[in-house]
Amino acid sequence: MSEGQSPDRLTPEDLLPPPEATGPVGPREKRARDMATMVALLGLVLVAGGLMAILALVFNQLLIFAFLAAIVLGGGLPVLPLRGLGSPA
Repeated sequence: MSEGQSPDRLTPEDLLPPPEATGPVGPREKRARDMATMVALLGLVLVAGGLMAILALVFNQLLIFAFLAAIVLGGGLPVLPLRGLGSPA
């Protein structure tokens, strides 16, 4: 017997449950869905902002450590010669 003639062959309709009526029915449900979406997006924005603030603090601390390391290892603050700004060369 071939595959096409098998009496107990499953179809997608056999595997899936019957379709239900989903989605908003009226304007109140649509508004509730939109408000829930807005709250979820606002939460994501707040989480992203918090992560960016933490990242900024980490980079700021790394920058401070880099300056301190340059001062300690370099023997002091770097002094750049100012030529051409009114000082004698």
